[in-house]
Amino acid sequence: MVVSSIGSADAYGQALTSKIGFSVIQVIGNEVISAGQSNGPTDPGVQVLIHCRVESGGKLSFTMKSHSLNLITKLEQELLPTL
Repeated sequence: MVVSSIGSADAYGQALTSKIGFSVIQVIGNEVISAGQSNGPTDPGVQVLIHCRVESGGKLSFTMKSHSLNLITKLEQELLPTL
């Protein structure tokens, strides 16, 4: 995914926190580890861990872990594109 307004790990972390409500756990160079949980009706309380590498030009590379494929799909298709 490419988000031109995000040029650094800090900018990604701030956008993730303010727009999606996930917490940044750790930033290592250009990599951000964050976590959150669903508050939706289909997967209430399901946790997800996101590892994102922020590359030049706003290119974001994600690895996500959760027990809910529905939640990962929602993040990919609906929430993360809004950053």
